[in-house]
Amino acid sequence: MNSSWLRERLQGWGERQAVVGDGESITYRDLTDRASRWGALLREAGVGPGQVVAFGGDYSAGAVTLLLSLIEYRCVAVPLAASNWY
Repeated sequence: MNSSWLRERLQGWGERQAVVGDGESITYRDLTDRASRWGALLREAGVGPGQVVAFGGDYSAGAVTLLLSLIEYRCVAVPLAASNWY
């Protein structure tokens, strides 16, 4: 998948709701803006294409945003559900 295509498509949906849950609602524009901020943090941390990145937490807007950023930076995303931790 071409990540620039994905970003253009999401930005085209602008102010439509992208993620709703836990009392939070973000638009597609917010989603792509937040993903860009995650991308900057990933680059600063030295994360690059093909690297495996595991992340834990809930199924929040933040997790969705991080996942989008990892996809854009062609990382291998491994979401860890806190409910599965032993």
